[in-house]
Amino acid sequence: MTKKGIKLLLLAACCSLASLLQAQISFFAPTLTAEPGTIITIPIKTDNYSDIIAASFSIAWDSTVLSFQSIQDLGIDDLEDNNFGITSAGSGKLGFLWFDLNPISLQDNTTLFSVTFKVTGDPGSTSAIAFTDDPTNKEVLDVNSPPNLTPDYISGAITVAGVTSVSSQPSSTKAIKLLGVSPNPFSEETTFTISLPKAQLLDIHIADGVGKVLYKEQQYRLQGIHRLTFTKEIFEAAGVYYATISSADASLTQKLIFR
Repeated sequence: MTKKGIKLLLLAACCSLASLLQAQISFFAPTLTAEPGTIITIPIKTDNYSDIIAASFSIAWDSTVLSFQSIQDLGIDDLEDNNFGITSAGSGKLGFLWFDLNPISLQDNTTLFSVTFKVTGDPGSTSAIAFTDDPTNKEVLDVNSPPNLTPDYISGAITVAGVTSVSSQPSSTKAIKLLGVSPNPFSEETTFTISLPKAQLLDIHIADGVGKVLYKEQQYRLQGIHRLTFTKEIFEAAGVYYATISSADASLTQKLIFR
């Protein structure tokens, strides 16, 4: 092979490597605590938004905890009200769809748009701010698409102030007692340490922020202290999840943050 051919081969390899190393576009929502009855503004932000010509996704939340008010803080010049589908906002769903033949790039941590809510949930209640495909599918295109990009969607959560824990700890002597969850947040696995007052059949399930059950099983456990470990394979993406452990007599729910 000639020297010119080697140089061209090396140049092509470098371009290919640069493409592989290009940072992944992401969309994310915050996790925070809000006072009951207040109006809050939740920014939907983005990183690595480079040469994008189209983006769409949906935001979902618990409408018994958060009541939709409005859209504001539009981060792209030509964003308008008709880029948002708000017909299902009363039931906790918001669609977003934008496209432009002229590619757009945004600085990291730019607010694409914000959603304002009134906090209507009871103290201690929690709502995810989740990215979904309903009513608008998740899809992002840049100037090199197809193929479509595969962004990271990082959900947030809003907890209504008033209690210090999401866990339910019944006072009954028959209750399942949660002694600890560690680590939380976690990226590989997390372990629940529980105490059972008697031998019993446990129903265990883990759901995402919009109630989709990702993991479910039953275990028969004897009286005493037990450890239950959940690994990263259960969780679909970084965000907030809820683990529920219940028996015929009692139940507890714990918020989990997977990173």
